[in-house]
Amino acid sequence: ISADGGGIRGYWTLLVLERLVEYIAVEEESYIGVGTSEANGGSTSAQTPHPHSFYPMPFPENVVHHEGVVKPYEELSPAERFLPCHYFDYICGSSTGGYYETLSHSVFGKPRLISQRSIGVVQRSKYSAQSMEDVFKDVTRRRCEGSARTMHNFTPPSFGPSIEGTCATLVIFHHFSHMVTTLRKTKTEKGINPETLYLIRSYDNDPDPRPVHHMNKNYGQAEKMKIWQVARAATAAPMYFSELKVTLQEGDGRHEAYFTDGGFGAANNPTQAAYEDLEAKFKSKAFIGAVVSLGTARARDHSTSHGIIRRVKKFANVATDPRPVAEFMLSRGLRHYWRFNDEDGIQVDLDEWKPNGWLTKQEMRGSKTLKKIQDAFHRWTGQMDTQNRLKACAKLLVDRRRERTVDLSRWQRLAVRAEEYKCRHRLCTEDKFDTLYRFEVHWHQEHMNQEDASECERPSFKEWQYQKPNGQHPPRR
Repeated sequence: ISADGGGIRGYWTLLVLERLVEYIAVEEESYIGVGTSEANGGSTSAQTPHPHSFYPMPFPENVVHHEGVVKPYEELSPAERFLPCHYFDYICGSSTGGYYETLSHSVFGKPRLISQRSIGVVQRSKYSAQSMEDVFKDVTRRRCEGSARTMHNFTPPSFGPSIEGTCATLVIFHHFSHMVTTLRKTKTEKGINPETLYLIRSYDNDPDPRPVHHMNKNYGQAEKMKIWQVARAATAAPMYFSELKVTLQEGDGRHEAYFTDGGFGAANNPTQAAYEDLEAKFKSKAFIGAVVSLGTARARDHSTSHGIIRRVKKFANVATDPRPVAEFMLSRGLRHYWRFNDEDGIQVDLDEWKPNGWLTKQEMRGSKTLKKIQDAFHRWTGQMDTQNRLKACAKLLVDRRRERTVDLSRWQRLAVRAEEYKCRHRLCTEDKFDTLYRFEVHWHQEHMNQEDASECERPSFKEWQYQKPNGQHPPRR
């Protein structure tokens, strides 16, 4: 799945994703009898008619937080019980797309009075990059794995590499990885190198020794930057936020890298960059299944003005137009490709946040902008064609998720990031197993014929631990 860049219009993108998940919930519920214990993966009572995307694994504790409190399972909405990471192998994003309303004021609510954006000559960005960094750090602190945070310490999680087995190590459709497109320039003894498109991956992608048509991309091991740094690098829109400076270790040396928003040119719709990267990784497009591309309902520029400011804006609009990439993807003739975007668009600037005056009440700030986006979204989703395409996409995604659950070894890895399987036999000296399948082979060979075989038939294993908010204990389901 790929999301366009678009600043505050990324809120429209999230609304589309939420609606797609709601259609997924309907499809999932049609598979299993609602109201049965099977519908809940055995994790709740038979009176709780709410299936979920972890099935057939139990629904973990602490998955959903709401205003610092864990919501009881029975109160979760479809969008909270079904996780996109269980339906997609790769998530690709670019630019400032993907902010949500509770963060937007922290980022766009306090523009500087004097900046390069406002008067054109001052080398100062319109918004404080520190405010944005604080937002990203706060999100990763609250939603990282429980083991990364204690009462007194917090270790900022790295973007990559993904754990062994979640990428091409097992099967290509059984991993969950991220890719972010951004621009990078490096500083060496000879000066600063020009900007180049740079893909930040949580998975390895070594270059193909054979000539390919996209050798201008960077290849190599997964990116080890912190998650907040990756988010910051991908959202450093020129004139809006200052570039990110990072000291990176490559080979035997270290160098300074400067990252800015990659949302110019084809990267503003990163679907093509992701498609070509995966095509190079797997040496074939046959391994690429469903492709879902989410737009930001960006309005077309129909202005006929010829003033200098209008010309500059028109150039920027052309340079960041996501439509050429959408047309390229259509030309590839993919069997399962969906582009969800309101082509009529909405007139909302990247950083619009109205009202936002000094006398505007805190709870009202940005309300007009959000309502404009919401109203446009509801008009678009009210169209029969939109509904039919969302339903068809959801059905395919559900079918594929359920096909994956047949192999429990692979599904455990994808659903709960299971790893480090250990044999429970008291005399077993074998070390950890990286997959359930390898443990099962071990059990059949070493313990199946022993008298106490049943006691160690199921291994212990490590899985992702969703942290409790503010040290609270989750309610019983």
